[in-house]
Order: sequence, then C-alpha cells, then structure tokens
Amino acid sequence: MTTFFSQADFAKDQRYLDVREGTLFVSYTDNTHIKEGEWNDLISIGINEPPTSEDDRECSFRLKLNLDKKFLSSEDDRKDIKEKDRKDRIAKVVIDAISLSATRLGILSPLVSGKTAEQLLELRSAKGIVLIPDTNSLYNGTLHWLLNVLKDTTVWLMPFVMSLTQMQAREATLKSLARSGKDGNLVQALRSRALVNAGLSFLERNQHRYQVLELDPSLLRYMRAAGKGGLDQDEGDVLEDRLLIEGVHAVLRSTRTRAKQLVVTSDVLLSRVLGAEGIPNICLPTPKLQEDEISSFRYDAWAGTFMGTSIRGLLWDLTHAFGTVRIRGSTKTPLSLTCYWPGKQPQDWVAEYLDVRSSEDDPSPAKKAGSARAAKSNDREAKDATPANPKRVKAKERVDATTSEKAVSGADAHEPAFSHAAIPQSSLPLALRIAGALYASGKLSFAELMEKLPAANRPNEGNVRRSLEVVRRAKLVDFDGETIISRAELDVVESCLQRADLDGISDQFRNFEPYRVILEHFQQNGELAREHVRSILAAALGADVAQEASIRLVRYHVLLGQCWSDGAVWRDGSRRPDPPSFLQAFEAAYEDAARDNIAQVSEFLPNFCRAARISPWGVSRSVQEHARVLSEKFTFGYAVGGKPTGVDAVISGSLLGLEEVPVPMDRFEIGGRPVFTLERVR
Repeated sequence: MTTFFSQADFAKDQRYLDVREGTLFVSYTDNTHIKEGEWNDLISIGINEPPTSEDDRECSFRLKLNLDKKFLSSEDDRKDIKEKDRKDRIAKVVIDAISLSATRLGILSPLVSGKTAEQLLELRSAKGIVLIPDTNSLYNGTLHWLLNVLKDTTVWLMPFVMSLTQMQAREATLKSLARSGKDGNLVQALRSRALVNAGLSFLERNQHRYQVLELDPSLLRYMRAAGKGGLDQDEGDVLEDRLLIEGVHAVLRSTRTRAKQLVVTSDVLLSRVLGAEGIPNICLPTPKLQEDEISSFRYDAWAGTFMGTSIRGLLWDLTHAFGTVRIRGSTKTPLSLTCYWPGKQPQDWVAEYLDVRSSEDDPSPAKKAGSARAAKSNDREAKDATPANPKRVKAKERVDATTSEKAVSGADAHEPAFSHAAIPQSSLPLALRIAGALYASGKLSFAELMEKLPAANRPNEGNVRRSLEVVRRAKLVDFDGETIISRAELDVVESCLQRADLDGISDQFRNFEPYRVILEHFQQNGELAREHVRSILAAALGADVAQEASIRLVRYHVLLGQCWSDGAVWRDGSRRPDPPSFLQAFEAAYEDAARDNIAQVSEFLPNFCRAARISPWGVSRSVQEHARVLSEKFTFGYAVGGKPTGVDAVISGSLLGLEEVPVPMDRFEIGGRPVFTLERVR
C-alpha cells in the first residue's frame, strides 16, 4: 500500500497509532550518495509512557544521536589522518543537518549572548519590525525561533531574490549529484537539500507576511556561479555577502518607515561587517546537538512558552532534510517516508505531503513513487527468453486499418500489437504521456486507458494506438492482446526525467528500431538532410515508410538532446566528451568566436556544437558540471536578455507532468542565470 499523507492525516493512520513505548531507530537513504537498498543510521527516539493520556504519546519522547558506524572514526583511522579528517567532516555535516532540524522544530534554541539578549528585549518592545534574512537563516531554524519570540509583535519578512536564486541553483546541483551517485556527494547533497526544502517550506508557511526584494541590476556584478561556500556560518561566499550588504544599503536608502529594520544572520563574520558599515543586525548562531539525550519539549524563556514537536513532526522535517527516512523498532513494521516521487506537484509541496510505505507493502505495478521494480524485471526477462503462444488481438485493439502487415518492421506480425506500420506516426511527448498513464496505474485495458486520459485534450483512438505501439516496441510496456502492463523500464525513464538525463531515455528508445537507425546514422555521418530521412529508413527497415512519419521520428532525437537543427540539416549531438576533451573543445570554439577577447554565446555555441558533435542541450548541461573549472579560465557575462533564440526544444518534467522546454542558441545557463558572453581571464 502506497499512500500520500499530510502530517495531520498521518496522525490518524493506524500504522502511526500502533507506535508503542520503546525505542525507534531512524535511518535515511539518498540516491545522490547512497547505493540502492542501503540505509545510514541517524538518531534513536525513546518513547516514554504518556504522563496523562494515550494521545500524548507522540509528544512524549527523547531524542539521541545514533550515527551510522561509517560516519565515525575508529582506532585504525587514527593512523590515517586523511581518512580520520574525512569521517570527522562527514559526521559534522550529518550532525549539523540533524541539529538544524531540531532547531527548526523548537527542540533546540539558538545561542544567545548578553548583547543579543539586550537586542531581543528591545525587539520585543517594538510595535513593528522588518526582518531582512540572509539565505542561511531561512532554513537553519534561527528565524523560526525568532518569530516565536516576537509572536506579539508585527513582523514583516523581506528576503532578497538572490536567496531564491541560490535555492534554484542548489536544486540543480542535487539533480547533478543524483546522476553521479558518488559517496563524496554527501556533504553537498545534505546541505543543498536542507536549503531548498526547508527554506522554501518556511516561505510557504509565512506567505502572508513576506515580500521578496528585487536587486538593482547594477549589483549583479557581485553575482557569479555558486561555489561550495554559502551554506556554513563563517564559510559564506564573499561576493554573495557583498551583494546582500549592498542590497540592504539600497533598501535603507529607499524606504521611509518607523518600523525597526535589521538583518538576521548566523554568520559571525557577516554580522561584524554589517556592524562596521552601520547596518543594524542580529546574529543568532546555530546550536549543535550533543551526544546526551534531549527531550522533545522544553520551556523557552524568550518565547514564554513550551516549544518542541511530536514524533511525526520530527519525521516530517527529517524527511525533507534527508530525502527518505525509515523508522524501525517499536512499530509493527518498519515505515519509510519520502518527500520525492514522480509527478509531485507544487500543491503537494505546499501541503507537505509525504509518500509513506511499510515493509509489508506489496510492490505492485501500480506504484507511483518510482522505485525500481527489479524483481518484476527479472521475471519478465526470463519470460521473454521463452516465446509465448501468440494471442488473437481483439477487435478494439486491432492494427490501424490503413497499414498493411507487409509493412511490419521491428515487431513480429503475429505478436499482439497496436499497429504494424513500419513507423507508427506519433509524437514523443504524446507517447510518453500515454506511458505516464500506465506508469501511474500499472496495468489497464485499452478502454480503461482511454478513460484515464483527460477528457479536455484526449487524443483519438488512432493516435493512442500508435503511441502505445511506439512505447511497446521501446520495451516500456507489455501487451498480451487484452491488457497493457507497464514494465520496470518505465521506472528508469521516470528516474531519467527527474534527473534531466535525456541520454538515459535515448538509450531506452534504441529498442525502437527506427529510432536506432536514425541515431546510428547521425553517429556515423554527423548530419542528416530532411530529404534523405525517408530513403535511409526505408532501406534499413526493408519497408515503405511515410514521409511525415519519418520527419516526425527525427524530432524524437531533437527532444532527447541527441541532435540539433542547423539550417537545412540536423546535426549529430549525441557525443558526450570526457572533461579534458570538453575543455579542449570549449577553448578551441572560444578562439574561433572571440573578438577582442570577448565571444558572444550566439556565435560560440553553434561552432562548439558542430566541432564537438554535442547538442546545445548537452553543452548547457556540461557547462554546469564544469562551471568551476571553466570559471578559472573564463569570465561569464551574466545579463538579463530578451526572448531566447532557437528552434529546438527538449522534454522535461516527469511522465505525469511532461513539458517541452526551449533550448536557446544565444545563451546557456549556470545556476539558473543566463550567460551571454565569454571573456578569457588574463
């Protein structure tokens, strides 16, 4: 059973109500740095007997660190200083992530010095306060605590737009880390995930009292590609700090208000610089969870009330900070909670829905959460090795009346199919949307599938059949003549969409013979003219093909980033050079396009794509991956431009929410910001 819960709904779920006195152990997994099926321990939760009623059990617990052994240095590590330092750093990051979660929930409070205490007393007496938070305070819990302290005061929040830009950049980083899945990604992944999920959740909960401040375009000179700094106090990015300071100066100059205005930060150095420049601020350093047990509730003298959380509140915050958590111990069965699943919509994030599973859940084809169906896949592979007896296709699922069985290519004429045309005429987005309906339901009859499709833009039966035939030949669905069944490969495609890995989807579509023929032609010849597509396909497939169907097929390669439009021809874009080759080709293309040491991306990008045989989508993706190295040799000219120029698009989103995103030819993006010019660093 897979169910999606808000925190309030989960409180009524029997699996949660079955939690008894004892000890719960919480662990997590994350595809950015942990192998599938592995879990790393985080904390233990000691559940006490409720002092009054059974309803109080969820709030009557104690929390203690219970870090996985792989995070802790051993006696052997003392001989290897580097290994000891590595484990100590990882343990610090994990403990920091748990500590920030506890601070957001009120279990811990920020560190308050004597000077800070004087500031808090003054703030509590103010009638109106404008708080300008830096990026860290949006997610580290200090601002959460301060709002509780100032609950009797009118407070407005004014974060800068750069904070949201940093969240977008970190989300892009997470997708990049998920593609590699290396152990070394842990530090960056945990810090990025907490910033994105906790920061945006805070803004969504306080949407009634915040306004995002725009920045003067002249200040963009302080912006550059996001580095590794900016997530730890005292380890921020100097330019980003300067951008915040200049932005605050601009706000103070342009506003006339009797409300008290001050910056909220946990960065000690930033606080000192703000003070040196005469900007009012309050510094609230974040606390650190110690090895001793702590209670789930405590009395906070500054807030004048008890603060803390319930077990489900703790699980909800940890899930958003770590991606997926599991609890085991004093429950009938282990439970796992994840904040990510295919097709998750903005309203699901606002309502903070989680996907909750128990270990006894049957991994049926109807799963929505994108977990790999390895066992089912193995069964199918064994089944595929033994040819099944062909079944007669029912009348409602017969082949298109306009196609002949002589035109069959890439499919057995006696195998249950939806179309025996050499190339079923269907667009890639439509084929994947049809596959998405099956992905969400597991298995359907054709009639049930038609009912599942939205009535407002439901395609006709002929288009649906042709789309089904494309995904069947791509080995994304099975068809036995009556029932259409989603395959484990659909999970792979969904995962690739979530990671923006179009190359992985292209690999899956190689099973579709017409697609493979055109892709191999690109890889062997480098380009393809429109007038040659039909003859190439006809010769390779040994069957007549329709001109419109052949041209539409090439668009599959464009949408999957394997080729790109260059005037009258399509050019190969399927190569993915290794880092040294990419950087060498990048420099060569720059030299060809540069004038007075400056190259316009609109001239550089086509030259680079032709020479390296990489699509503009592939270039943009690789530039983000190598941004750190490139920034040492080139200065990126960030600016705000008009409508992007370009004729191609690529698919994005998920099977349940597919969209086409234009691929510009006059810019590429780094951290969500457009780059229009390149200049070599002298």
